[in-house]
Formats: sequence, structure tokens, C-alpha cells
Amino acid sequence: MIIPKGIEKYLLRDEIIEKEFRLGGRVGLTDYKAYASNKRLFIKHGNTIRDVDYQHISSIELKSERSPAAVIIGLLMMAGGVIAMYFGLWGWWVAALIGLGAILLAFGLIKTESIEMTVVGLALPLKLMGHRSQLDSLFRLVREKRI
Repeated sequence: MIIPKGIEKYLLRDEIIEKEFRLGGRVGLTDYKAYASNKRLFIKHGNTIRDVDYQHISSIELKSERSPAAVIIGLLMMAGGVIAMYFGLWGWWVAALIGLGAILLAFGLIKTESIEMTVVGLALPLKLMGHRSQLDSLFRLVREKRI
């Protein structure tokens, strides 16, 4: 495998990159890449690189969740627009309220796939989002490396 730019200077002499994972946010707006070596996991986001020793990962969780807050806020916005129309209030803001509420509702119903890793030395769990196939593969690899 080709050693990714920016990672090569952090590799130890006997360390090799075994696999690359392309991860992203809910709509693919956040671009993360994870590189699994035979010793540790590198997580790259823009110019930031974090390395995590497999032995420092105390737990890993694969999640699939929706956003109930987005669903509730979306429904409330849509209901507010409908109530405004019922009382004879019309205008672009009523259409915008209903339209934005519908968009928020749709985003809230979309499942978000993620991995959460608790890492020794980090105050908060490390959360990586992406496509299920990439996350499944990363999940298996980290579990195998921790043993």
C-alpha cells in the first residue's frame, strides 16, 4: 500500500500501513480518513493527525441512530406554519417555515452510522462517522488489534 502523505513521518521503522478507511459526516461534508498500521490507528482530518495505540482503546461501539431532536423541531416548525395558515397568515415566511421544517424532519429520520471509541487519555470518546461498510471493517480491525 502507498504510504499516505503526511503520515509517513510518524511511522516507526517496522510499522506499515495495512488499510485505509474513508469516513465522512452525515451528508459527507466532513472528510476523515483513518489509516490502520500494524501498531496504531491514525485519524486524519485536514491537516490534523491523531494517532491512537490500539492498546489504549478501552472500548469501541458501532452505532446507528437517528436525531429525535431534529424530528421534533421539524414537526414543530411545520405545525407552526400550518397553524399560521389556519389563522389566515400567509407569506413567504410561512412557506419557509414549513419547508425548513420538512427538511429538518427528513434529516432527523436519516440514520447516522458511527463508531465511538473510548481512548485512554482523551476526555471525550472519539466519534467517527461514515458508511456502514467502512465502519464495519474498521470495527473488526480495531477489535482484532486490541486482542
